[in-house]
This record gives sequence, C-alpha cells and structure tokens, in this order.
Amino acid sequence: MPVKIIIDDNKGLYQQYDASSGGAVGIKQSRASSGSADGTGVITSGAITIPANSLITDYHVIITSAVTVSAADDIGIKFGTAASDASKMALVATSMCASDDTITTLPVGFGNSTDANISASLEVFDLDEDDVIDDINTTLVAAAGQQKIGDTDVVLYGKMVAAAEDFSAGTVQFVIEFITFS
Repeated sequence: MPVKIIIDDNKGLYQQYDASSGGAVGIKQSRASSGSADGTGVITSGAITIPANSLITDYHVIITSAVTVSAADDIGIKFGTAASDASKMALVATSMCASDDTITTLPVGFGNSTDANISASLEVFDLDEDDVIDDINTTLVAAAGQQKIGDTDVVLYGKMVAAAEDFSAGTVQFVIEFITFS
C-alpha cells in the first residue's frame, strides 16, 4: 500500500500507511493563533490544538500589529492549558522586554522564540538610534519534560503578560511547532 499524505483541520498534515509501506516516522508542522489587546495586562491566543502522540519542538511569538502598553513594564510569554496556563512554558517576566528598556510600543516584527537563532532575528529594536540592535528579549525556554503530548489531543494557549500595566492596542501571533508520530 502506498503512503498517502492527508491534510486535516484537526490533525494537520500527516501520512497514512500500513506496516508494509514504510515511510517517515513524523512530519514537522505548526499551528498558530493570534490574540489581541483588550485593555488588560494579558493578551491570550485562541485555542491551539496539538494532536495526540506529538512532540512539541518550538514555540514562537511575533507582533503582527503594534502592541501598545500603558507604560514601560516587564513583558513576558507563557504557554499552557486553560487549567494550567504555564504548564508547557513558565512565565519569564522579561522574556519580551524589561521595564528598564523603557518600551511602550512593541513594533510589528518584534518577537521571541525557543530557537535562539529565530529569537535573535526577532529583536528589531534600535532603542538609542545608533544602528545597533539592543539586547531586549530573552530566548524562550520550554518546560522540561512537558513537551510530549500523550494519547489525547491537547488544547494550548499562548499568553503575553505585562507585570503591572495594560495593553491598549495590538495583535500577537502565537506559534507552536511539533512532530506527530502516529
């Protein structure tokens, strides 16, 4: 039986085969959802469903519409389930920026990632206009031992959190990369 590649809204891109067909073990894919500022100190993504029997490989966050915060503040990222919103990635309060950076608007294209190279490429600030990118974000770190998805689908959410201020405008895209093994 030949390998059949299927694209499904619930499972994403996967291959169907029987034991005689061989084929690759898994296909790397990603799912994303955006969240918009609503006048609170948290921007939350919509539901991101990761299929059963998957391994999460990376998390990414990118500003898609300039995010405005009421005053300079520590701003961080976390990922988790509705019941435990930091179960996949604990909040590091300054993973996007620190209050000392005096940032009140995060521009389109700024972001962060668990991949150090992508994280570095998403640092787009030149705070003092000297044509040198200032070290703003801190590479995201996934929670150890929590990236394997068991035998049922898991719904995750990304959150951008300001320590003491509110987000008044903007949109953030939250992306999760993973490999499904069956």
